Amino acid sequence: MAAISVQQPVVTPLVAQIVEGAVESAKFEIEAAVDRTARSLLIKEQHDYRAAIFAADGTSVSSASFCAWPSPIFTKWAIDQVHPDDVFIWNDVYLSEGGIGHLPDVCVTRPAFYEDRLIGWTQVFGHTDDIGGMLPGGMPPSATEVYQEGIMIPPLKLYDRGVRNDGVYEMILRNSRFPEKLQGDIDAEVAATELGVRRLQDLCRRLGPDTVEAAFEEIVARCARSLQQDAFPLFQNGEYYFEDFIEWDGVTPQEKRRFIRLALKMTKDDERVLWDFTGTDSQVAGSINWPIPGHFVEKLAGSHFRTLHHELVVNDGVSRVTNCFIPPDTLLQPKFPAATSNRMWPMLRIYSMALALFNMATPGCACDSDTNTLYGIYGSDADGNYYFYHELPGAGQGGRPFADGIEVANLAPEARNTAAEIAESAYPIIEEACDVRLDSGGAGKFRGGNGHRKEIRVENDADLTVITDRYVLPTWGAHGGKPGATHRYTINPGTAEERVIPRGKFDKEPLAAGDLLRVETAGGGGWGDALEREPERVRMDVVRRLVSPELALSDYGVVVERSGREWRVDDTETERVRDEMRTKREPLQLIDRGPKFAALEREGAIRTTLPGGFSANPA
Repeated sequence: MAAISVQQPVVTPLVAQIVEGAVESAKFEIEAAVDRTARSLLIKEQHDYRAAIFAADGTSVSSASFCAWPSPIFTKWAIDQVHPDDVFIWNDVYLSEGGIGHLPDVCVTRPAFYEDRLIGWTQVFGHTDDIGGMLPGGMPPSATEVYQEGIMIPPLKLYDRGVRNDGVYEMILRNSRFPEKLQGDIDAEVAATELGVRRLQDLCRRLGPDTVEAAFEEIVARCARSLQQDAFPLFQNGEYYFEDFIEWDGVTPQEKRRFIRLALKMTKDDERVLWDFTGTDSQVAGSINWPIPGHFVEKLAGSHFRTLHHELVVNDGVSRVTNCFIPPDTLLQPKFPAATSNRMWPMLRIYSMALALFNMATPGCACDSDTNTLYGIYGSDADGNYYFYHELPGAGQGGRPFADGIEVANLAPEARNTAAEIAESAYPIIEEACDVRLDSGGAGKFRGGNGHRKEIRVENDADLTVITDRYVLPTWGAHGGKPGATHRYTINPGTAEERVIPRGKFDKEPLAAGDLLRVETAGGGGWGDALEREPERVRMDVVRRLVSPELALSDYGVVVERSGREWRVDDTETERVRDEMRTKREPLQLIDRGPKFAALEREGAIRTTLPGGFSANPA
């Protein structure tokens, strides 16, 4: 094969594939560098960070379901004011043009030059341990203004032509309860983005900057073409509507609504998909507002197209064939200085709403998950040192039309639960149990994944904060599948001092030395009729202690009996039980939210605009 000319102006499919692979490899290298050098627990142990690579005009050319972007730089600096070895930093939600959703996510961006020519940008943001504010971690549920949530860093030059602005650096660190960790995180991001710049420069040396820039455009255009030609034909044209709700009962006294509605309509034809949030509730007197542009949602919801077309690389090409409308004066377009630190709940609800719409428009898609609950334990250790331990434990993934949901999946790609050895070596806690939560996945032909169960004993008096959703309303099942279990937090379970935490969002609950905290995370929704699940698969679920024999009978109609050390299925009795269950049960639902949702809807606590909160109108 002839060598590729570095002067080649036409981008062949092979060259586009080479550049796309190099970009993705560079992104992974940026993430690996952060993973190995950052200091905050959620970054180094739980992968709560995002890297991305952009063309010179700010177009995202790397795959990421959500990331920041360099556009805040364009509004403040002219291109001739951007130089090699400049490093920009920000976390200001209202000045990030939607790329940063809450203050703990500190973003570092670096321009990539090749022979004095701007060829792109490398960027990473990570969830730092503390950025100041009224509560350790910078995510107080009860905040009503962003000023209460931590220091706001507008877009600034942290480095100007390689020279650090020590005044900015010191000011940022001074506002954190744990400045050494924040310093380590910022330095890790600065170094990692430099590595990304080097990789882009290497690519230009190999292929030439003209070819690289042309390949960037082809990568984005190919994403748009692939969506129209390969993904769009896999689901029906029409209008599909879904409402979901964020739990907010008693979190802030200023907010009287117990459940906050998000509404999303998907209109699809052969050429485009339109997302419309008309019907979404107004700004909230609390910390779940999220100021985002439509472009962000186009990419966020557009990541689900990969469930239909698995080889798709989702970049900014998705915005060429999708559009999003967000009405003003909603919680997705709040007015400054509305609090935003817990914006992950509208983000996750949008994820699950898009999945619900895809389930209506296709023969089947993945079911609902809530793989994000956050708890924190804070106080002083025996030596008087202040600490803040927090974790995003995994939860059950929704069932899929071809497979069960994953047990204990995490929200962030490549994420993992914090190892007991790491936690116990750094904080005055003891992990006494870490297991899969039995029976938490929703029943289905393909069941939802089970959640997580962890038990933590505190060695000193401390305080607990919990920030979670799906504490009252479960993850939904689809195409006949059943909902999963909700999250649950319990203090001193099984004792006379047992306290089940009544709600999922609060700043402070006291823990005494020796108290045991049990964390039980949600299960994913099930997909398909549970009575169609093969009895042998149910038996293996019982053997693996994912499903109890009692639930095997009540939800799956499978009679599993123990014979010595073996579990066996009584085929005759299973057939009889299943026949009886089919004749007595209610009709299966396309989207099953469970009896709790229906009860709250009847009493008016949940305000749906349509019965059940969804509709499907295929063309």
